[in-house]
Amino acid sequence: MIQTKIVTYNKNKQTKFEEQINEVLEELQRSLYDYKVQDIKVINEHKVLIIYR
Repeated sequence: MIQTKIVTYNKNKQTKFEEQINEVLEELQRSLYDYKVQDIKVINEHKVLIIYR
């Protein structure tokens, strides 16, 4: 089953957008399930779509 997650840039955090994306990717890796990232698509300068299964 393909799942998606949208990462939205949070200006209130003191981290760069790239670091916020990495946090989400690391969260997926730490999950109990064996998620594999299929694709990462840029929606706009403040949003990224992560596709995984």
